[in-house]
Amino acid sequence: MFELSNTWFALELLAAEAIFLYSAPKRSHFAWRYVIMLAACLGLAYLFPVPPQLRFNNWYYLVRFLSIFGLTVAGNFLCFNVKFHNLFGACVSGYATQHILYHCGVLLGKSNLFHDFAIQGVLSRSNLLELILLVPVYLLVFFTFGKFAAKNKVYRKFNVWYFVITIILVFVCVGYTRIATALRERNLVTVSLYAITTCLSALFTQIYMKKVGELQTSKKALEVLISESKKQYQISKENVEMLNIKYHDLMHRINSFGDRLSDEEKESVRQVLDDYGAVAHTGSEAIDVLLAQNRHRCKQLGIELNYYGNANELSFLSPDDVYSLFGNVLDNAIDAVSEIVDVQKRIIEIVVERRGDLVYCSASNYFEGELKMSDGLPRTTKRGKPGFHGYGMKSIRLIVQKYGGSVEVSAENNIFTLVFYLVSPHQNSPESK
Repeated sequence: MFELSNTWFALELLAAEAIFLYSAPKRSHFAWRYVIMLAACLGLAYLFPVPPQLRFNNWYYLVRFLSIFGLTVAGNFLCFNVKFHNLFGACVSGYATQHILYHCGVLLGKSNLFHDFAIQGVLSRSNLLELILLVPVYLLVFFTFGKFAAKNKVYRKFNVWYFVITIILVFVCVGYTRIATALRERNLVTVSLYAITTCLSALFTQIYMKKVGELQTSKKALEVLISESKKQYQISKENVEMLNIKYHDLMHRINSFGDRLSDEEKESVRQVLDDYGAVAHTGSEAIDVLLAQNRHRCKQLGIELNYYGNANELSFLSPDDVYSLFGNVLDNAIDAVSEIVDVQKRIIEIVVERRGDLVYCSASNYFEGELKMSDGLPRTTKRGKPGFHGYGMKSIRLIVQKYGGSVEVSAENNIFTLVFYLVSPHQNSPESK
């Protein structure tokens, strides 16, 4: 009435599901939970009723295997701290992997290399063939799909369309192969090749295509960010121009007061106005606007902001791109420096200069804490600042690549340095010779 093959199927399934869940967050007392879950799943799978009259009924086989699959999903949900739909997707990937293993065993069995290969009353010939193939097949899936899924934290992400497509592919494949068996399809090689191909397609769709979709979404988000930055530049430019007009107007009024104000009073008022109205002349209107825009903010935070170089070298960039590029550089640097306790280290330095046919730009500042990298760019570990070195850094890289350049990041002795090179279409200027 009971079959050990059910237990073997559950064990294969749990091992395959672990390929896609091993890096997922665990619930408390995970080790004990997982041991108990393993024992429960394997025991219940063995006790799954197999009436003699239904022993060779292929439809009952399908119901039995899907029921055991549901059991492993419930067991994993009690062990891993992952949203159910994401965990279910990982378990579906595991089922696809197990199905690949099964049909690899079918193909190996067709070779007749292991005739009468079985352990009577313990494991069938097909189970033993799967045992031979389990390690190589699962390792191949692990290094092809499992590590990629773990690295990109696929268990945290959900896309309803990829999810539905994957489930349809896997379960249509499982259902079809069972129907083919029920109809006594003789060409089992064709059926197995179809099953392996379909399951591999499902894994590719769920893992790699999801990543492609996320990259496209990320690109769209960056384009929106850059577009908003262009609008912000126009607004900031107009505000700075207005402040500059007011600044000169007020300075003229102060000078016209004559003896009604002492020299000390005039100087005090001038210093206040300089915080708001003084405009740098770097050679780039966009950088001038940024420096004017951030001067008062830096003064309030006790940050020394220094700019060196000739921004005329950036004339081949659009003003919008310059504003977005250096705006993100400044935002990230100010956020990092403002967290430093030692006020003497609240310094930001930006350099723009030509080096041959390249324009060299760098921004350096002190930072505190541990710098972690993701996709070649730094990411924050600070709570409450999910955007720190996030889309801003990606936006920087996108703009730099637009002009044929590259971005380099280094961190030594608690000094963070961002360097990017831009390919200039101009010949070396006289200033650079």
